Amino acid sequence: MGRDCKGFMIGFCGLSRSGTSAEIEILYGIAPSHWGQGLATEAARAVLHYGFEELRLSRIIGGADVPNVASLRVLEKLGMTYIQRNRTDYGEVEYFALTREEFVKSTREGL
Repeated sequence: MGRDCKGFMIGFCGLSRSGTSAEIEILYGIAPSHWGQGLATEAARAVLHYGFEELRLSRIIGGADVPNVASLRVLEKLGMTYIQRNRTDYGEVEYFALTREEFVKSTREGL
């Protein structure tokens, strides 16, 4: 990283209700100075583990703006599968989903 980042927030990752639906969505963001280091994937895996193992959620969704190829790739690396594309006021968003069963299977297989 080069610089001492102690005391500075470089990103976030967590779970939230998705709009007005009952779906639970994973949200994450990393400062551009820290892109390409696998931090979003690492943080998201930990949050998925918490959601499925501690909260016992049955399914978690995630979305990314269509132009944000890196974020879409994170969702794929997490083992999430494409479910739909929605048009929003800000552009198009692709949504992916992962079930607890799929998560457990991928964890056993070491993904």
